[in-house]
Amino acid sequence: MKKIVQFADAEIASLEDWENIGVFSRQSMDSVSESALGWSNHWGQMTVSQTATTVVEVSEGILYSNGIFYGMDEPISIELQTMIPVIATDERWIALIARGDTEEVSELRPVETGEQPLVESIPVQTSVPKVSTRLVEFVTQLGDVGPAPQEQPAINSGDTAIAFVRLTTAGIQEIIPGEEWRVKSASEIDGRVTVLEGRLDLTIQRTSTLETDLANVSAQLRDIPRPEIIQQMQRDIGATRRQLDLPDTARAYWFDGGLVQTEWDKTHSDWLARIREGVRFGWAQIVDAQMALATPADPQLTIRDSLAMPAFTEEIRISVDGADGYKDISDQVHSVETAIQRTDSGTSVSYGPSFVACENYAGWDDIGSTHVGETFNVDGETYISSGLTTDNSLETVDGQTADWTSYNANPATEGHKGYTVQQVRYESWTSTYWDYHTEEFGVNGSIYGNTFLISQTMIATSIDLQFTRVGSTGNVHLFVCEVSATGSPQFEKVVANAEMTPAELATGWVTFQLKQPTLLESGKRYAWYTVTVGNHAIATVSGNKFAQGSLFWATDGVWAQGDNLIDFCFRIKAAKFASTRTVVEFAPMSCPDGMSEIQLLYNGFSPAGTAVAWEIK
Repeated sequence: MKKIVQFADAEIASLEDWENIGVFSRQSMDSVSESALGWSNHWGQMTVSQTATTVVEVSEGILYSNGIFYGMDEPISIELQTMIPVIATDERWIALIARGDTEEVSELRPVETGEQPLVESIPVQTSVPKVSTRLVEFVTQLGDVGPAPQEQPAINSGDTAIAFVRLTTAGIQEIIPGEEWRVKSASEIDGRVTVLEGRLDLTIQRTSTLETDLANVSAQLRDIPRPEIIQQMQRDIGATRRQLDLPDTARAYWFDGGLVQTEWDKTHSDWLARIREGVRFGWAQIVDAQMALATPADPQLTIRDSLAMPAFTEEIRISVDGADGYKDISDQVHSVETAIQRTDSGTSVSYGPSFVACENYAGWDDIGSTHVGETFNVDGETYISSGLTTDNSLETVDGQTADWTSYNANPATEGHKGYTVQQVRYESWTSTYWDYHTEEFGVNGSIYGNTFLISQTMIATSIDLQFTRVGSTGNVHLFVCEVSATGSPQFEKVVANAEMTPAELATGWVTFQLKQPTLLESGKRYAWYTVTVGNHAIATVSGNKFAQGSLFWATDGVWAQGDNLIDFCFRIKAAKFASTRTVVEFAPMSCPDGMSEIQLLYNGFSPAGTAVAWEIK
């Protein structure tokens, strides 16, 4: 504090003296903020969270504006209902702008009054200024409205954006903090500087190595033949080819890197190698075994149609409910669909043998900074680190062995230590499709359905339809298919199906359980549709209550007619998993001659944000 207010004994203090106590304190803090910290138009300690469909809440925090502190003592709620787009396919970004303001609060205090000179004090309750508060106010800056994706609004210089909020007709979809205007703490800055210092040390070490390498290259340049000698060799080789009468096809001899197996005779009696992304040593023995669960009835798993998943319950994710009307689903000319589901979905993980790599080897210089269990890449190959080598029986990448335990313990080997690594290869594929054989029939069935938008990735387990009439005959086949960019269903791209007999149907909500839980990706549109010859009817809602999809019907299995005002009543159910992490044990497998590499091949999928981690002993 640069200034303080002092009082002498028996001094009569003035009003200005008392006010200066607070003024000097505020000036000192402003001086520190402006000169030492230097934060201009920044915010700190604020968080923006969604409390309702169209409401965000800003927590307590501080605004720094041109060296002045402005504070919030309690959260503030901001309603965004009036800013939501009207058209279903549109979206908009808005920016929450924080601005400082000053508020003076007055309170009643007794004030002496009377004729001058004051003979008799007459206290009167009078409103006088008591507290001057610097507070934070919020305004919104609107971005453009249009089909997704839209850009965030540009912020004017001098304004402070604490967050950007993306709005659609469904409400708030995303909140992104304004990191550009956030105050970085001293601890955060120190951590970043520490990381930069560590990288600088590594850069200096690599630069020294490069200087040595360049000196060696410069020394070797003297041994490179002159261009004239190379030209003489070319002429001599050309003359020799003419003398030997070599055909043009023999100029470059056949070479294959062993990436594919079609050019190799693996049945030859002298064949000792194997082909897998190159020529590799052959195994003493190969054992193929089917993976099996150690406990098939594990309560942590749910198994449906041979697909094992973590235990889950079903939860409604999309719901269209009402009773505005109904629609017959077997009153149009239709196509009889013979659907053959073909699924090619799986993952292959291979763990190779362990060997030693020195951090001084070309391309392996990052291994010293790699954590144990962390994967890294060298020349396009993926490896996993096991830390400093303690096993002296392991070979290096050049086929040699050494006393690595003593070598790594020597302080003189810093920067040249040996680490145990293991090669890892991942191969994954996912492709689900259907083949259709279509024949035109008469008026004895039809195709009806509804499209819907997936705003958040889910694993669909079942679909509910609300029947208003159930006929005595005619199975109901339900399919889930993808939707084209124009919003029309693609009947040739079915991803899931279900079937129910008339005896299983009833008026009201009927659950069609999908044969297998199916991954539906965020941001994509899908459609469900029924194929039946039965006299059934499904309830509908009117007035475009479900804005994220459209009712449709098809007469030829290819072209679909949509309805802009009516939607079917339906509910999409998805898996709600009981735990975020599930551990599954498999039955043991063994190889009589020992195991140096294991490859796992399995079907399944891993949605974004999830992973399947294998632990092998």
